[in-house]
This record gives sequence, structure tokens and C-alpha cells, in this order.
Amino acid sequence: MGAEGEGAAARVYNKWAILFTVIAMTFMVCLDSSIVNVALPVMADELGAKMADIEWVATAYLLVSCAGMLVCGRLGDIYGKVRVFQIGVVLFTLGSALCGFAPNLAVLIASRALQGLGGAAAFSCNQGIITETFPSSERGHALGWLATVAAVGSMVGPAMGGMLLAATGWSSIFLVNVPVGVISFVVGLRTLPNRSPEHPGTLDVPGSVLLFSSLVLVVGSVTLMQQQMSVLEIAALVIGLVLLGVFVHVERRCSDPVFPLHVLKNRMLILNMVTLFAMFFIIGGQNLLLPFYFQDARGMTAMQAALLMTVIPIVTSVVGPISGATSDRIGCYWPTSVGLGVVVVAELMLASMGLGTTIPFIVVALVAYGLGDAMFMAPNNSLIMGSASSDELGFIGGLAAFSRLFGQVAGLTFCTSTLYARMSSEVGHAVADFIDGRADIFINSMSLVFILMALVIGVGFVATVMRFVTFRREVRAASCD
Repeated sequence: MGAEGEGAAARVYNKWAILFTVIAMTFMVCLDSSIVNVALPVMADELGAKMADIEWVATAYLLVSCAGMLVCGRLGDIYGKVRVFQIGVVLFTLGSALCGFAPNLAVLIASRALQGLGGAAAFSCNQGIITETFPSSERGHALGWLATVAAVGSMVGPAMGGMLLAATGWSSIFLVNVPVGVISFVVGLRTLPNRSPEHPGTLDVPGSVLLFSSLVLVVGSVTLMQQQMSVLEIAALVIGLVLLGVFVHVERRCSDPVFPLHVLKNRMLILNMVTLFAMFFIIGGQNLLLPFYFQDARGMTAMQAALLMTVIPIVTSVVGPISGATSDRIGCYWPTSVGLGVVVVAELMLASMGLGTTIPFIVVALVAYGLGDAMFMAPNNSLIMGSASSDELGFIGGLAAFSRLFGQVAGLTFCTSTLYARMSSEVGHAVADFIDGRADIFINSMSLVFILMALVIGVGFVATVMRFVTFRREVRAASCD
């Protein structure tokens, strides 16, 4: 161990200060990822850009962030998770400043890509840092706070973006990150221990290039399919999948792969990742459907819709830490199973909404969703990170972050395609927006999407119940022995 590692070992670090530092950056990244979409029309007007071009402001961030998660997580295992996390803070803050002062669209898109790289570096290592810091008896509680802050940041982004746009201009949604990023970095220099990896290894450059390139094509094609599904998007998806196949072939022959393929043999880990993906899949769909329902179908004002949308983050912020702490005492299997079951009920309640649905019923449905989400997230994250070896925490954290982000992308694409396909079928011609005066068509199509999302989560619920039953059998068998 070098001098730096010895100094880190000698200094006593406060675990709650570490948690607060990581949470601050996590909140900023999650807030930024959801705040930008509100400002896109304003950016298009001021920069003289078409909406098809201005959408690359959001897409560039998403592509680089998603594609970089796994590679950055592996870098954390090799060079130290705190070091990669802090580099991510610097890149994200620098990208935010460049976005705020961007003179044209090209610079803005390039700056958003830099932001995305910083977000990937920070977000892929945050759970690994927390897992290294807290003992297993407190891990659920700590990850509960992390999951809560991530959910609240994502959900309050649109409302905060609207307020900043009204008060100043679109550049403020980026510049607000700069002081937070600077403070987070400076505080992190004092609070975050840069532990030296036990088995650092070396970076698999060919595998990293193949993984990054294939994910850019897959995520990019799925993202662009939200607007259209032409030959170009399909070709990009096919090429991306072929490159993924080549990547797997290369990784099988690599002694120190960027993607340790043996993790795919861990059935419990894969189940937890799939259910995590499913939860964010429906989050992506709900973020599309609920604003349309509140404002276009029901005629609510933007403020009324925003107030209803805040029900979920309020419930999550209260229940999330409690769920995490409870899972430390009773285990993670019960909370994750019950949480998914409550989400299924909530999705079916949302599927039943119509033009005459009362506000109390809507609030109860949103509370049920927030409750189920909060019960599931922290224990599931604890199960994921608890199944990782100490020298793979960064990679597993990156894989979890990728599952969350790509789940939202896939959910938004699926729900957009299903919603407009059903609406087009009912009206008799192709549509890609809310039809004025035909709220009934939207309601029918929305109900179908919510039912399908309930089925997605229902499959996850059945799988977690089966996992719980298997776990209980193994415990009984061990006690008999």
C-alpha cells in the first residue's frame, strides 16, 4: 500500500459524512437528468433549433451516461471508487458550467455529453462507496437514504425546472449545479476515504471499447424509437446487438474482463437486477402518462398536476429510509416481495382511472405506488450490493445504475409506442400526440399501458415470492442439519 493508502487508513472517517457527501452528488445528478426536458422548447426558440435537433440535448447525456456506467464502475474497482467518483463530480460540474454558457447548439450537446460522462462516473460508484463504508447491519438504512434521494431528485426535477425557467432562463438549470458540484468535491476531499483496491487488475481496453460502442448503439436506437422506427433505428439496434455478441466472445478469452461474465451465473443477482429494471421501466412509462392524463385529459393546470405528482416523492422520502432500516432487522426478502405486490395493486388502480375519477382515489393510488416503490428499492439495492465481492463493488454498482437508467428509457419507448399504436387503431389513422376533444381515446389507451405495466411488475412479484420460498426452504434445511 502506498503513502496515500496508508494515510487514508490512518485517518478515521465519519460514515454519515461519507453518506451525506455521496447523497449530495447523487441528488444533483438525478435532478439534472429530469430537469432538462422541461426547458427543451425554450432552448429551441432561443437557439433557433428544430425540436428534432434540440432533443439531442437530452439524448447526448443519456447515451454517454448509459454507455459509460459499466466501464466507469470497473474503473472504480481498478483505481478506487472514491477517485472515480470525484473525477465524475469534476466532469459533471465542468459540463454543467459549459452548458450554462454554451453559445450554440453544438457546444451545448457536446457539454451535455461531458456531463453524461461525469454522471456515469459518479453514479456507478456511489453504491459501492456506501457498501464499503457501512456494515451489513446498517447497509439497508444507508442505501435507503440513497434510493430516496435519487427518487426525489428525479421527481422534483420538472417542477424545479419550471420555476427556474420562469425566474431566469434555461442556462440556470445547468449553472445551479456548479456551486453544488464545487462544494461536493471540496467536502469530498475531507470526508471520502480513497481506499486502495485489494485486487486492482488492469483495464480491458478492447472490451471497454466494444461495450461502450455497442451500448451507445442499443440505447441510442431504443431512445430514438420514441419518435420514429425507421430503417436507420432498426439497423443501429441490430449492429449494436451484433457488437454485444462480439463483446461476449472477446470477454470469454480475457483474463481480466471489463464485464466479469461469471456474475451472470448468480441467479439471485440477476433476478434483483431484472426487478430493478422493471421498476424503472414503469417509472419511465408513468412519467409519460400521468402529465397527459392530469393536464390534457382532465384539464388540470400545470400547478395542480405538479402537486399531485409530488405525492410519490413525499411518500418515498418518508418510507424509503424506514424500509431500509427495517430490512436491516428482518431481512430484505419480505420488503421486496411485499413492495412489488403493492406496486401491482397501484398500477391496476391507475389503469382504472377515467374522466370522472375522484382526486382522493388518485391520491390513494399514487400513495400506494410510492409506498410499494419505497418498500422495494432500498432492500433490493442492499441485496444487489451484498451479493458482490469486494473487488467487484464498482462494477455491480455500475450494472445497477445502468439497469435503472436503461429501464426508464425502455419503459418510455415501450409506453410511447403502445399508447400511440392503440390510439391510432381507435381513431383510424396514425397519431403521435393527444387528440383534442377525444380524451376517451387517450383514457382507453392509457388503461391498456398501465395494465401491461402491472403485468411486468406482476412477473417480478411472482419471481420474488418464489425466491423467498426458496430462501426459507434453504434456511429450514440448514437448521435441520
